[in-house]
Amino acid sequence: MRTSRSVRLGWAADLTVAAMVVAGCGENAAPVGGSAPDDGPVIALTRESSKWPAGIVTGRLTQSGGCLLIGRSVAAFPFDTEWDAPAVIFPGGERIEVGEHVRLGGGGAGVAGLTADGLPVMPVAEVRACAQRAGVADYVWAAPTGS
Repeated sequence: MRTSRSVRLGWAADLTVAAMVVAGCGENAAPVGGSAPDDGPVIALTRESSKWPAGIVTGRLTQSGGCLLIGRSVAAFPFDTEWDAPAVIFPGGERIEVGEHVRLGGGGAGVAGLTADGLPVMPVAEVRACAQRAGVADYVWAAPTGS
């Protein structure tokens, strides 16, 4: 069953994302103003973003504490990314599966410094809750390099 999860929050984070790029970034929380979330573990950006960290994210895609991780970091994916167990389906149709070693475009940072004011397109509460359940301290933005 294909499901999708997104959360609607605020305005674009272009300046914050640009700052992350310059700095080296080369389960179920209720959405704000939306319906109840689905069962899928995908955390997706709250809206489309024209900016994306310019680094490379690599590691094994795993599931822990009801969350998807790449390596030892909570994974956050582009807006409209879907879950079709055991696969993550990106908006362009690309897919990755739990257990695969992945190489995606993106970047990461520590969850401790993540705020909704600093990065409004990131579902901060979901990322923080997943990090706590999975026992990790970091998160990554990850997307196919063509996204």
